[in-house]
Amino acid sequence: MPVPNKKAHAIEPNSSQLSLDAVFHQICRVGISFPRVVMQQAILETGWLKSKQLMSINNLFGFKTHRYLRYKNWESSIDSYLVWQRKRLRMEDKDYYHFLDRIGYGAPGYTALLRKVNWRKDCSSAWHQYYEFDQIDEAIMRIDDVIEPGELS
Repeated sequence: MPVPNKKAHAIEPNSSQLSLDAVFHQICRVGISFPRVVMQQAILETGWLKSKQLMSINNLFGFKTHRYLRYKNWESSIDSYLVWQRKRLRMEDKDYYHFLDRIGYGAPGYTALLRKVNWRKDCSSAWHQYYEFDQIDEAIMRIDDVIEPGELS
């Protein structure tokens, strides 16, 4: 009798090629503010996309409620970040590291670690620094891809 394939029920990464550049392109494409710092977060949280625990559940930012959230694909994780960011970011927030400290994101010293992540690329234009509500609505519609929904804190 054949052994059942346990991976048949696993969440598979989207067919699009997962790479640092692909993640950064998606962060820029959806209009996340402060994309370079957000990319540093994805790198820090996933260990340069090598974390088996987070990558197997397509969670690029380590978002969790009682346990890590599981996403249908890695793009949905970025959409979730956009929604999370737009709920909390204020127009007067000009320094994203300060914003992360202000809201208590991560363990003490988190932003100091972020600053050490060597990611120097930036999006080609600054349009993403402003609230683009049509893109937010589009991301909210795609947020249905979250398999274990919950309020992100």
